Amino acid sequence: MVLFFSMNEFKLIENFQEILYEKSPKNNEKKVVGIGDDCALVDLSKKTVVTVDSMVEDVHFKRWYDPKDIGFKLTSMNASDIASCGGVPKYGVLSIEFPKDLDKDWMLRCYKGIKKGCKKYGFSIVGGNTSSSNKISLNLTLFGETKKFLSRSGAKKGDLLFLSGETGLSKRGLEILLEDLPMNKKLVKTHLNPIARTDLGKFLAKYGTSGIDISDGLLQDLGHICEKSKKSFQIFSNKIPINRQLKKSLGCKKKALDYTLNGGEDYQILCTIPPKHKVKAKKLGLIEIGYTQIGSGIFLDENKVNDSGFKHF
Repeated sequence: MVLFFSMNEFKLIENFQEILYEKSPKNNEKKVVGIGDDCALVDLSKKTVVTVDSMVEDVHFKRWYDPKDIGFKLTSMNASDIASCGGVPKYGVLSIEFPKDLDKDWMLRCYKGIKKGCKKYGFSIVGGNTSSSNKISLNLTLFGETKKFLSRSGAKKGDLLFLSGETGLSKRGLEILLEDLPMNKKLVKTHLNPIARTDLGKFLAKYGTSGIDISDGLLQDLGHICEKSKKSFQIFSNKIPINRQLKKSLGCKKKALDYTLNGGEDYQILCTIPPKHKVKAKKLGLIEIGYTQIGSGIFLDENKVNDSGFKHF
């Protein structure tokens, strides 16, 4: 076993560059200067959207997870933020911290997962930093472009509320992994390998009035739009998609609905769109689950509800 930090700093950078940079198609562009200097040089010609997300050992993952899954999920978390604001991912900067006893193969496989995400979402890693730590920590800052920034504050009375896909699966997948429950590959894969809806970014920039990605739970994240837009939402349980395998794993529809409303880390997108663009939204697979109204709070089947999604602290 080769320990990651038995290599010197320059060898670390060489490994980093070989996997994440040299093979990236984006780096054929003359306007990009990536890994190798104190800074990277990029050219973002449109409005720039920026986000950062972290994955920390024993908080977001266990070391026994496949490191390729961990690296890919890091890219999905960030790309989802960019898409929910109407953007398209372009360039990333990666900061990594690892214990000195970490196996080199673990890190190289994690790099490959990050590279998989770069290819999937169409962006390049152009720089970063490495350091030692007691725990593994991955931090990705992602830059994207948009023609129009989509915030949480733009929802208007009468706008329709759309959801990009099923939620609640990741929470159950995590429970299966940690509590030795009967295996369900679909639910576990959704937790380990969420797919960001970057295909929706340009559409949301053009037609959306507000948006947010679901990292902490449907109700909790919808609450952020309520607060920022100063509006109320009416949602309907018979319109919210409930995954069949989630329902089967939990044993009843009522519990599956609770997971669907409050489970985190699904990285689907909630967005509001004017009714005149309803057909366009549905052609992209967006699911209408409610509408915006004057007032405050969220109402499920006309009953006011409180969020109980993931809490970071």
